[in-house]
Amino acid sequence: MKKTAIVLTALLLSLIYFLSACNTSPQTDPVSLTPTGSASETAAPSAEDGVPVTGVSFPVSKLSLKIGEKQTLTAAVTPGNASDKTILYTVADPSIFSYEYGEITALSEGSAALIAETPDGRFKARCFINVSAEDVPQTGTPDPTTEQPTPTVEPPTPTIEPTTPTIEPTTETPDPTTETPVDTTTVTPVSTETPTQPVDLEIVEVSAKTVRHIFTHCLIIDPAKGCGDPHVYPYGELDADCLTVSEFKALLQSLYDNNFCLIDINDMYVVDANGRAKLADSVRVYKGKKPLVVSIDDVVYDGRKKQCGMISRLTVDGNGQLAGEIDNPDGSVTLNYEECFCLLEEFLKTHPDFSFEGNKFTLAVTGFAGILGYRTDEQTANASYREQYKIPDGTDYKVERERVKPVIAWLKAHGYNFASHTYSHSDYTNCSLDRVLTDIEKWNRNVKPLIGETKVLVYPYGAFTYADTEKHQKLLDEGFVVFCGTSQLNTLWDGSQPKSNGGTASNTGTIYLERFTVTGFTLRNYASRTNYINYYTDYYKGLRYDDETARQKAIDLANRMYDISHNNSLEYYDPNEIYDHEHRYYKILPET
Repeated sequence: MKKTAIVLTALLLSLIYFLSACNTSPQTDPVSLTPTGSASETAAPSAEDGVPVTGVSFPVSKLSLKIGEKQTLTAAVTPGNASDKTILYTVADPSIFSYEYGEITALSEGSAALIAETPDGRFKARCFINVSAEDVPQTGTPDPTTEQPTPTVEPPTPTIEPTTPTIEPTTETPDPTTETPVDTTTVTPVSTETPTQPVDLEIVEVSAKTVRHIFTHCLIIDPAKGCGDPHVYPYGELDADCLTVSEFKALLQSLYDNNFCLIDINDMYVVDANGRAKLADSVRVYKGKKPLVVSIDDVVYDGRKKQCGMISRLTVDGNGQLAGEIDNPDGSVTLNYEECFCLLEEFLKTHPDFSFEGNKFTLAVTGFAGILGYRTDEQTANASYREQYKIPDGTDYKVERERVKPVIAWLKAHGYNFASHTYSHSDYTNCSLDRVLTDIEKWNRNVKPLIGETKVLVYPYGAFTYADTEKHQKLLDEGFVVFCGTSQLNTLWDGSQPKSNGGTASNTGTIYLERFTVTGFTLRNYASRTNYINYYTDYYKGLRYDDETARQKAIDLANRMYDISHNNSLEYYDPNEIYDHEHRYYKILPET
């Protein structure tokens, strides 16, 4: 009951706020971080004390070297009189080249990125280093027309988190019962073809208000296990929350065909010296492309979901590629390359212009069951916690934290970024202040030391904190300035936040944006008005309306909302075209 109430409340509030807005005018060393300069070399603030950094760039976006060759290369911050000119350098793959004191040394054949980043992670730039065994002329591509070289990364795998019409449902699933899954997992080989190098593309600036944001969850790798009849199969809700592999592939192609291009969510805003954020005037993107942020929620791989058609964790394989691991019932582990991250890496080999300067997805993680499939929470030491989350005895959270660090480093080095999905995946609209405070404390102990600081908070269920509450203020105190909900609208507010009295607070120093929901639920319900009405008829029956009243209320809701949501979806994809008709238990019904 509580979940359905949240769904309807968020749906109606999203519409209200949308209308009101319209009326207002460690890496373990696959990677190494090296700061540039010493304290004495960093520009000391003078008359320009407090001049903020607004960007960082390399003089070229690509270098071609031969094995053994050396090349000096450093980045620079803008403006030139910025108070802090410190830059951290990351080598994506130290087996390809090394970087020390501003000098690259080519070591082996391959391609990898040298990443320059400001200490706060706000600004970054990449230069792709191509190393060949043969003599090749050194080439440098001027930064203003940076081409989007394809990183030498491999296919990753997504995770899941339930979603509903305007809010995303919890990703926690019932404890496994007596099911004994049969291992049907097969290894998906990684493509060995040479990544397609992008042509030179013109870069333009477009209004940050044009940025779109969509989200989904980790993928169902095995539909036979994850898309079953919910009435007889204990994990049936995954059918509503997640996409299948074929659907995600179709979604990528549709987004590309609609001229979207991935950007980093952190390029959408600027933060002043007082920690207040505002929407950036513009974002950079390839000419003819539309800026897009894609976030993947609940990248946790909760132990209770094992054997239900999802991977068990993310890993970096022996070839330095991102992969998924599936724990089989017999104790063996199978590598898999069909998680959403892996599929994106494979897609970019032939569609490099889908990613602007190497930017990829945002991973929204919780902490209550660890991150990325590793049991990193300190509560892992407790037997009752291990039993609840199906964690094998003997699991040491300190060891798990070391195991996940190279995966986090790989993701960051290859253009991914992280957001907080709160520690406990709680409903922040209705939970207590104590819950939020406890979440903050546990996040800072168990998650932040691993992924680093993030200024982006993704609300579970889309259940936001009101701007005039102490809960919201505590989140601001923690440095969060970008707040993301869930909806079938494309709402983006600069400086506004919902208030508990139904209005909006202005000039809050924050960004609020809805994320367009892409799940099995939204695909089937926004592909057919009949599906939509049938779902909400059952919804209202659950609220104890009689059959006739429930159906009439569902029809009334469809008359108000269905066309809006369906038409909005067409900006990104056609639900009927990408729906996995072959594997899904629920079917898309014809219009009646």
